[in-house]
Amino acid sequence: MLYHHTPAGWESIETETNNSTKHVISKGIEPTEISLLALFPFPELNFTKLFTPNGDGINDYFEVSGIEKYPNSKLTVLTPNGKIIYEKSPYNNDFDGHELKNGTYYFMFFDDKLSNKPLKKGFFELLR
Repeated sequence: MLYHHTPAGWESIETETNNSTKHVISKGIEPTEISLLALFPFPELNFTKLFTPNGDGINDYFEVSGIEKYPNSKLTVLTPNGKIIYEKSPYNNDFDGHELKNGTYYFMFFDDKLSNKPLKKGFFELLR
């Protein structure tokens, strides 16, 4: 439930999600009383949690599903102590862990190579 302030006070607004686009239905207020409302479709992004770059053709790359919506994306991979070990823009799901040891690594995914704020941060396990 969302709330919006009107001249008469706070009114509730219900939201529904349909195919990752949010639609807002007003209850008890006139649409002209809504001062600002922005709807942003946000494509679903999923990041590999575990990958096994051993050349068997299964989970050999760090993959981001939904990456096609971000043609100018950038991926940065870091060690646990924060050292950057990989950066690529645009990222095309082709990071194979080049000679990294088994372990936990961290990533930052940017929607644009010029962006200084990551769209998503996380970690993954590499197991050979």
